Amino acid sequence: SVFLDASLSEYAAWRILESTGLIAEANAMQTFWSANEKALGELTRPLTLMPISDLQGAKRLMTRGALVWLAIEKRATRAVLDQTLNSVLKSSEFWSTEDLRLALEKHTKEDWMPFFQAHVYGRKRP
Repeated sequence: SVFLDASLSEYAAWRILESTGLIAEANAMQTFWSANEKALGELTRPLTLMPISDLQGAKRLMTRGALVWLAIEKRATRAVLDQTLNSVLKSSEFWSTEDLRLALEKHTKEDWMPFFQAHVYGRKRP
């Protein structure tokens, strides 16, 4: 899914800035994501159905998507998210949002379907 790769790369860039002590830059990224989402209003379609051309235009995959990753991190914890991502990425060359959801459920012992229905398959802002 374009959502997984594009938004994960944006979220990862934010984490790199944060972990290397570039807090002002990391905060500026997060502020941009929120401002862009506020300015653009509601999604016209779920993140999983966003075309790759969004990356050349509104960049909802980068802003809303990164906010979804932040919400996943907050709910799962960073350590569990990292463990989950490592297990999913090691297990397959290709992955889907369902692979991610199932891995999160395995690692957190929680039901992630309502979260995914609202924020990944749906259009609700985290």
